[in-house]
Amino acid sequence: MYYFAYGSNLDLLQMQLRCPGAQFVSVARLDGYRVCFPRKSFVRDCAVISIEPSPGEEVWGALYELDGTDIARLD
Repeated sequence: MYYFAYGSNLDLLQMQLRCPGAQFVSVARLDGYRVCFPRKSFVRDCAVISIEPSPGEEVWGALYELDGTDIARLD
């Protein structure tokens, strides 16, 4: 399964720790979305990045191939 990564999942080391089987595929662009910061992390005491629909905008990230075990780790 392909996974579009953005935010902290762009850090290759963090992604490998979260999803050891993840394979980087390529740089990727998600059209029709924009970055937003809708919540606060009380653990890290900072804003938490997310994406939301926004026609005409785009979010750049990375495309990874993950197996079912790795997908479960992200949830």
